[in-house]
Amino acid sequence: MFENRAVRSTVLVLVIVIVLLIGVFAWLMFFDNEPKVNAEPTIDEIVTWSYATEEMTTNLHSGEYVKAQFTIETDSEKAKKELEKRGFQVKNVLIHQFAGMEEADFKEANSIAALEETLKKKLGALLDHGHVVNVYTTSFVLQ
Repeated sequence: MFENRAVRSTVLVLVIVIVLLIGVFAWLMFFDNEPKVNAEPTIDEIVTWSYATEEMTTNLHSGEYVKAQFTIETDSEKAKKELEKRGFQVKNVLIHQFAGMEEADFKEANSIAALEETLKKKLGALLDHGHVVNVYTTSFVLQ
């Protein structure tokens, strides 16, 4: 079929290149399971990496009291475990935060969102590994 040696060599090289390209494509499609760098976590990962505080009751600076519970979303299982170990420090941050607040602070628009953002920063500063992604208020009563 291929009488010329140069033609046979060229066809052989092309076949080898095509087979290699198909192999690389198959590897990337089916065996490359590394997580994508900017991939958003799934809801299962978010739940697994989240730490729920106990419901706590504490006084405000103005004399009223607040009963609240939070779920703290971290960026990894390691960060969640560290946060669990630091549970006493988490409570301390929450108590100090509420002790400096007054009832009027909660009457402003977006007051809960502002509180969550403040707690995110303060709780994130506790962690040596990972960081706090979000703080969610799961229970809140002001009396």
